[in-house]
Amino acid sequence: MARTVWGTLSFVSGCICLLIAIFLFGDFSSTKTEYTQYCGGIIVTQSCNQALSRIDFLQFLYTFCGIFGIAFCFMGIYLIFTSQQHVIYVPQPSVQFVQPQFQQLPQPIPQFQQLPQPIPQFQQLPQPIPQFQQPDRSDELLKELVDSTPQQVQQKIDTSILDDLL
Repeated sequence: MARTVWGTLSFVSGCICLLIAIFLFGDFSSTKTEYTQYCGGIIVTQSCNQALSRIDFLQFLYTFCGIFGIAFCFMGIYLIFTSQQHVIYVPQPSVQFVQPQFQQLPQPIPQFQQLPQPIPQFQQLPQPIPQFQQPDRSDELLKELVDSTPQQVQQKIDTSILDDLL
């Protein structure tokens, strides 16, 4: 990944340097034609000396930018193409997988050994204490209540409640 980034940056920088070198070469050639046109005689003035030094400087710059531009472009291309991972495919021999076939075997019937049954022993539980039950007198009481007056019924209810409390 890093080589791809550096390769791209180098290639772009190289292209920019080459564009600058082309621009500088154009400026160099126009300055050189002006120098030969105006300073080609015996008289050399101050401006001709400046033009000559400018020509030498531009020649140095476009050569420098051109060489570094070409070098950066080649280095960028190299880094981009060598950063890709190389994968070697090794052919695998074809192996056929045979799935085992299972045969259903009859299951043996389990035979259990008959164990002797223990004889249950019962414990004698205590017998519940019999509760005293009063004889059913509901029919007699009903006849008495039907034949009685309301004051007598109230008196019988009061006495039965008192009997129950005592």
